[in-house]
Amino acid sequence: MPHGKALKGTEGLRELRIKFASDIVRLFYFHHGGRVYVITSGFVKKAGKTDPRELRRAIRLMRDVREINDEDT
Repeated sequence: MPHGKALKGTEGLRELRIKFASDIVRLFYFHHGGRVYVITSGFVKKAGKTDPRELRRAIRLMRDVREINDEDT
């Protein structure tokens, strides 16, 4: 069963954990208005802690999407 949680200090970024075979897949996503959710990135978690580079990448992509949407309105 997938498990999701909010990531503290990330302006609305969430993490969805999915077991796939013997691995755990992590997807970062955020709510983008209405019924829209955007998946920014994902990876197979191999170590105990989430790689900070993956988290920074997801935050950057979330900010980029929000910025582009703000420019279009």
